[in-house]
Amino acid sequence: MLAFESALVLALMALSSAAVWLLLWRRARAPYMLLLLAGWLGLCLYWSLLAISAGPAPVLPRADIAVAVRALGVLVALVIAAGKVCMLARMLRNGRGDST
Repeated sequence: MLAFESALVLALMALSSAAVWLLLWRRARAPYMLLLLAGWLGLCLYWSLLAISAGPAPVLPRADIAVAVRALGVLVALVIAAGKVCMLARMLRNGRGDST
């Protein structure tokens, strides 16, 4: 029973996190925020694919989408890591600018 519901809740939470990053980006216009937004949207898609392939009557058999889901997971992890690296670089750059 929880196989479908947990993936659905995680997909909805990822979508709400993407909405938060979109609102933050509209205010700050920092490019790294778009990477993080894309990462959260990718996580939403990842959890959505898991949700539709779970439960007693899945829409898609998990075996049919397993490779795509794994590839999406790796891609999303790389996008989020790139966003975090860009955020860290901006923090360090801003920190040095304040000290001089």
